[in-house]
Amino acid sequence: MKLWKKGIILGMVVALAIVCVPEMYVKADEVPTVKASVISSANLIEDQSAVRSVPVTVNPDEKAKDFFRFTVKEDSWVYVAGSLTLNDGNGITECHVYRDEARTKEVGATEWGDVIVQVYPKQFTTFLKKGTYYVETTTTKTPGNSLCDAKVNTFISTIPVKKVFTVSVKNDKKKQKATITWNANVLGEYAKQAQYQPGNISLTKVNDSHVWKILYGTGSGKCKSLKIGKNKFTVSKVKKCTIMLEDTNGSRWSVVLNTGIKSSNKK
Repeated sequence: MKLWKKGIILGMVVALAIVCVPEMYVKADEVPTVKASVISSANLIEDQSAVRSVPVTVNPDEKAKDFFRFTVKEDSWVYVAGSLTLNDGNGITECHVYRDEARTKEVGATEWGDVIVQVYPKQFTTFLKKGTYYVETTTTKTPGNSLCDAKVNTFISTIPVKKVFTVSVKNDKKKQKATITWNANVLGEYAKQAQYQPGNISLTKVNDSHVWKILYGTGSGKCKSLKIGKNKFTVSKVKKCTIMLEDTNGSRWSVVLNTGIKSSNKK
């Protein structure tokens, strides 16, 4: 075969290969990494700066996409939201968070901007285990605007689980009782309900309605509701007790406490 024919065929193969590459394909070492804000209380969320701000100009029938990642260094409660800094026109940004770079395991989503019909919440919150998570944003112009010329701002704040569940356990002199003090208000307006029950309840059962109560519903008869605020309660005859917190997005986390009680044979 003549060299020029080989060149044409090779060029066609390369062209086909490029066309077949997915729209949002990005090599692992090319994915931008942002640093999430680590805070001690939800009342500090409004004080945080955007972790990523990207300028976009979106014309009719266009979409502006962005893709980046962030790392949760320890088990944490996570808050994701955003805003548009407008130069001209108006638009909406849809934001999805994933556990994997391939974007097959979605954690949750949020949207912001000129939202007419709310599809996703204004902010997304959840408890996440430590690891790396991926964020994809898609910005489009909204009806009545010829374009959307803006800066897309994404905010990500994390509160370590150890801060959410800062607990004090004090025993009586005979170590037959334990007084537990827990301020279940670290999440502030994002806290929905708190509960406790005696025993060692695995985190894998945190969403089990037979173990923990659904708000105003039934659950294990051992469950006791707590305040979203400062709690102080006493347990006896158990070596371990478990406390659970649910946020307003329905995400839950639980922690097992050692009571220090020595007089019981129960776990």
